[in-house]
Amino acid sequence: MFNRKSKQNNEEYLEIEAGMKGTLEFKNPVRIRISGGFEGSLSMKGALIIGENALVSASIESDFVTIYGGFSGEITANKTIRLMRTSRVEANITTRAIFIEEGAVFNGGCNMLKEEALKDEKIKEETRESEFFDIEELSNYLEVDKTEILDWVRKGTIPCSTECGNLKFRKQDIDKWVEDNILR
Repeated sequence: MFNRKSKQNNEEYLEIEAGMKGTLEFKNPVRIRISGGFEGSLSMKGALIIGENALVSASIESDFVTIYGGFSGEITANKTIRLMRTSRVEANITTRAIFIEEGAVFNGGCNMLKEEALKDEKIKEETRESEFFDIEELSNYLEVDKTEILDWVRKGTIPCSTECGNLKFRKQDIDKWVEDNILR
């Protein structure tokens, strides 16, 4: 059912060759190629390829989606989606970028993420991944005005440090501080 194969551009993919029905969720980035049938939902980070002979009816969320075969359902491609000339797609698509080759069949709707939403998403993603916040990042993270944060710093009620004269807030300390002081 699942095979590891080197397929596209010498990149290794987890390949689903048999017919499957259900829900799949991958928390870590992965590359998947569906060559058989799939019905259900698939949530993942990474790249998904729906092969030329595949028939998929699903709700999909992935970073990159490339479709060569048949698909019906909902797709959220956080980065890009590519509909290749052999694809037959009936779907509602949400993505940052869509590429449709001549010959592809696409029936459905497409919602493009706006640049403002992308910037906000990028700030949130960078904030989550960063171990330390500066005052601007902490303001966005806590959704609190910078002047209120500076007031907490002056009173000594929020954990912080300075680096080259700039305030730094360790994410782990801030999360604990919020839990102890705000969520009680």
